Amino acid sequence: NLLRELKNRGIRTAVVQIPRSELFEETIRRKYAAQQQAYFSKVSALAAQYGAEFAVMSNEGLVPEEHFRDTNHVNPKGAEIVSRRVAEHWLKQS
Repeated sequence: NLLRELKNRGIRTAVVQIPRSELFEETIRRKYAAQQQAYFSKVSALAAQYGAEFAVMSNEGLVPEEHFRDTNHVNPKGAEIVSRRVAEHWLKQS
């Protein structure tokens, strides 16, 4: 519904999966590869259906001990980096 409403209002939209630690990503790839692919397919299809971009942000340069509060969530220092990357990539394109 949200993607449809944003499209109807002419709002450019990006669905972004923010970085997770490499340990988390490796576990997902190893144990849940099929579910991960199904997730990527579903989100990509919904994004395409409503004219949105779908992106998985890299965790490159984010250090688990410095930038994550746990394997799946960035801490405030990590959030600052992620926010800057989002602004540089998506907001500067406007």
